Amino acid sequence: MRESDLRDHRQYPRIPAERRLMVLFDFAGRGAAREASTVDLSRAGARIRTDIELTPGQSVDLLAKNSVNTVPSQVVWVGNTGPDQFREIGLQFLHGALLA
Repeated sequence: MRESDLRDHRQYPRIPAERRLMVLFDFAGRGAAREASTVDLSRAGARIRTDIELTPGQSVDLLAKNSVNTVPSQVVWVGNTGPDQFREIGLQFLHGALLA
């Protein structure tokens, strides 16, 4: 399913919001962390901008700046890489978690 198709079927509206965060993920069997920023947020997920190579279905944890709690999430879609080597990624929050 394309991003535009997903956008038409959203359960919650997305609100533009730029926030710095860390994405914690598995890389070659080891834990890794990289910076990213949100593009928009909803009660159920977020669109982030990052240079991390993630794949749909992959599990990640989000850690907002000045927070100690992670938000378990799953990659839903991955956009094309731009000339700056960054891409947008759609995430669904798991277990009713919210990004504080």
